[in-house]
Amino acid sequence: MKRLFAFTSPALILAAICVMACPAQGQVGRCCYGTQEDLSCDMLTIEECQALPDMNSWEADLNCQDNPCIWRCCQFKGDVNGNGSFNILDITYLVAYLYKSGTRPPCFAEADFNCDCLLNIRDITAIIYTVYRDIWPSDCTCEDWYDNCGEDPR
Repeated sequence: MKRLFAFTSPALILAAICVMACPAQGQVGRCCYGTQEDLSCDMLTIEECQALPDMNSWEADLNCQDNPCIWRCCQFKGDVNGNGSFNILDITYLVAYLYKSGTRPPCFAEADFNCDCLLNIRDITAIIYTVYRDIWPSDCTCEDWYDNCGEDPR
């Protein structure tokens, strides 16, 4: 299950979460979709929302009027460089950013692998353990990061 979060789409992640706490089939919730520049919100079922190719998030207890969508870049933890994969390039990117004045990761929430709301050597170490030793250091998901750390700083 832990690997599922590192290599799948947002729709599959929601499907995996549903195994633990799935909303009633047909339940309508807030579906956020689109791009960062053109984010949209509609009240849809989770199934309808997952069918959208540019789905960003779905929440059962929120609505579009009282809780407008906020862009959340995090799709899966550890994709530091934002290329859709999880490997040594993510480690290299984070090292360059932290110690060589490299480019900021496109999504802070994905780069903060251990969910302590900081980017530091602990994230590099955790990613190394995961990539090379298949040891997942925490159960922190993108949603956990947003709950604990707030919105992604820009």
